[in-house]
Amino acid sequence: MNRSSSIICSLIRNLHIALGNWTLLAILLLLIIPIKGIVRAGLTRLAGRPWRVALLVGVGFTQIGEFSFVIAKLGLDEKLISNELYNVTLAASLVTILLNSVWMRIATRSLSTMAPSRRALGEAIQPSSAHVILCGYGRMGSLVGAALENFNVAYTVIDLDSKIVKHLRERGIPSIYGDAGNETVCRQAHPESAALAVLMLPDANRARQAFQTLKKLNAELPIIARAHWDSDREALFREGATEVIQPEFEGASEMVRHALVHVGIPAVALETYLHQLREQRYGRVLQGWLEREASFEKLQKMQEIEIQADSAFANLSLKDAKVRERTGVSILSVKKRNGSVIANPSPETVMVVGDRVVVIGQPSQLLEFLEMARAESKD
Repeated sequence: MNRSSSIICSLIRNLHIALGNWTLLAILLLLIIPIKGIVRAGLTRLAGRPWRVALLVGVGFTQIGEFSFVIAKLGLDEKLISNELYNVTLAASLVTILLNSVWMRIATRSLSTMAPSRRALGEAIQPSSAHVILCGYGRMGSLVGAALENFNVAYTVIDLDSKIVKHLRERGIPSIYGDAGNETVCRQAHPESAALAVLMLPDANRARQAFQTLKKLNAELPIIARAHWDSDREALFREGATEVIQPEFEGASEMVRHALVHVGIPAVALETYLHQLREQRYGRVLQGWLEREASFEKLQKMQEIEIQADSAFANLSLKDAKVRERTGVSILSVKKRNGSVIANPSPETVMVVGDRVVVIGQPSQLLEFLEMARAESKD
């Protein structure tokens, strides 16, 4: 007889002995199962999860873990518990393990009625055509949603948080409660008529499932996804994602930009470095985007730049400096050294050393202004 068979026979023998003391076994089960379930469900609810999720977690943890075998054996070896209590503990563990799958099946079926009703979530609003499907409306997804609203771009949200869905519907935003990876849920967002899908799901597996489902429903749908790890990014690229953004990398790039500006690195060198960094990170995807978007250089960006002592603009009025004619940028405001701010400055406004000028323009125009604001022009 091998070791596994010996262990199984021993467990069955111990279970038979323990069942002879069914009173103690019943007391142990009645104490452990409710306490474990209530504690786990309570902690899950305190973490902000819906009652349905909390109860499922509670039921899932009602079993006594296999590690209890080890603890009970140590207690027996150290003579901290009797042989009778040891057998009862093993029996209780086996009983809960065997019953747990049955409880989970019953709980899943029973608690499905606790899913938020359509009435509780508010009336569903049908998405329009050429809309954006936004999967996930958390901290980052809500920022994307706010930007789309700002530019009057229609969008539909898919989220598992019933409170978010209810709130969005009250605001008149089409929202769907459910898992974005579920085909039935995705169909309600009408991906066949959507212009774009944005996956803001933090979990990589859920994001890939949502991606595959959306592509199944509309193979031509452009999809922008979020990924934390390089392996997830590459996997999404291989499957055909239009763009994959890594929040940590984007945040680090901005930190690098601000750090290099503060230590006086020339703007041209800074932008060249960041461009190379992005090429290394995104490779063919970035290149493809640049080739598709001929309007890249037309993108307007805003920058706050300080007028330095050797600047070509120092102590000149906007009219005399001819900023617009020489660089192409537009000046939105001038922040004086004393803290006052001149919004929409007049042509007579004088830029002195230490002033911080907020300008807007194309990337190449901003670089030109930055160079002239730091060093005397050679013209």
